[in-house]
Amino acid sequence: MIKKATLFTIVISLMLVLGCSDNGTGPENTNDGDNDNGDGDNPPAASATADAGSDSDEIVGFEVIADGSGSSGSSSVSYSWTISSQPANSNASLSDANTASPSFIPDLPGEYELQLEVTSDGESDTDEVVFSAIAKRLFVDANNGTDGDIDGYMQDSPFKNNYKGTVYLRSK
Repeated sequence: MIKKATLFTIVISLMLVLGCSDNGTGPENTNDGDNDNGDGDNPPAASATADAGSDSDEIVGFEVIADGSGSSGSSSVSYSWTISSQPANSNASLSDANTASPSFIPDLPGEYELQLEVTSDGESDTDEVVFSAIAKRLFVDANNGTDGDIDGYMQDSPFKNNYKGTVYLRSK
């Protein structure tokens, strides 16, 4: 007769061998290549990624073109831009807000924050970009008639004109 301890050892050994093999009844292999091991720690990559471009300094009165071309998706990407904040009393508005590269003209100095939402395969993502608009003043040197500026601002400088006299601008 086989002793109970020997029989118990054989049964446990068989269970370990069968449980650790691919044909055993152990946990199912969930490695399907998407980095999701079934525990929620590594979710699959998003199908839509928004990239609104880099923040930049701009000039009041000149067209600004945003760049969302770095956005991606698993299929076609749709774009939706909005101005989420702008200086008080600004009337700036976006043109072509449903494209990768909308434009606007800042009408007042200050920060213009644009938000981009991209959608692809029912998934969406958002990103923001800030354009800081300054009032750049150009002047004409009365002595030699050349245009110029001093870091976007000017001191009391005369404009050369066609009249018999000189026009002075005063900075505030």
